[in-house]
Amino acid sequence: MDFSFTPDQQLLKNSARQFLDVHCKPEFVRTMFDDPRGDSEALWKGMAQLGWLGLSLPEAAGGSGLGMVETAILLEELGRAAYPGPYLPTFLVGHALMVAGTEAQKSRWLPAIANGTARGTVAFNERDLDWNLSRFKTKARPKDGGYVLSGEKHFVAWPHVADLILVPAQTPEGVTLFLLAPAATKGCAVRMMTTMDLTNRVGRLVLKGAFLPADTVLGEPGQGAGLLDELLRRGAAGAAAEMLGAARRCLDMAVGYAKVREQFGRPIGSFQAIRHKCADMLLEVENAHSAAY
Repeated sequence: MDFSFTPDQQLLKNSARQFLDVHCKPEFVRTMFDDPRGDSEALWKGMAQLGWLGLSLPEAAGGSGLGMVETAILLEELGRAAYPGPYLPTFLVGHALMVAGTEAQKSRWLPAIANGTARGTVAFNERDLDWNLSRFKTKARPKDGGYVLSGEKHFVAWPHVADLILVPAQTPEGVTLFLLAPAATKGCAVRMMTTMDLTNRVGRLVLKGAFLPADTVLGEPGQGAGLLDELLRRGAAGAAAEMLGAARRCLDMAVGYAKVREQFGRPIGSFQAIRHKCADMLLEVENAHSAAY
């Protein structure tokens, strides 16, 4: 079996590398540390024009209809560039809509994601960081043909820029997924959290009697656990691809430094001890590549 990339996949990888080398340089990433939003609208629009935001979305919604491997290729390059922005969480929301969304939900959100006018994220974790869905404390109480949501979600990626947040909550039927548009929903607030990694902004989503109509339910009430499990697995694969790109960039930087840094009149890369370190790093990165893909 051939595990190498196809010519089209390699073209995607090369074009992503070229674009990010120009538009997402380290100095640009550092400027985003001090930006209140932390991401660039111009860069997001550029990614939309290249078709990246709709890479895995159906062609009818303005996407390319590609799969997880192509998404991982792009995420690897984004990780290599330390790209600051909500690409991965937006991809997960788009996938959830494709799998379980109604036609109205798809037509409302998928083209907007593909053309860059909508960003998304998933609000999964709660205060105790318990991954057991049955112990979710966020509740959704039926009322007036819709639901009233109360609770808190923690470590939500990029909630302050999200136009759509996928929120799982406990209903009488079980775990149910809701499509929450924060700008149009009263009773919800975002509180940003301070973390060490400023390329990935996170916050808390506070829900205090937020009313959501019935048409914001994604899939069937009480049937959200299966889709959440799939999203977590895809999210883990996507995060692995991002970290692979970062690891490969670290390897390239280390090898490049070993070629130019001199000691005792010779590049340090000529010393056997440094060669062994570089070889060990290469082995780890190649193993990570195989594991991620």
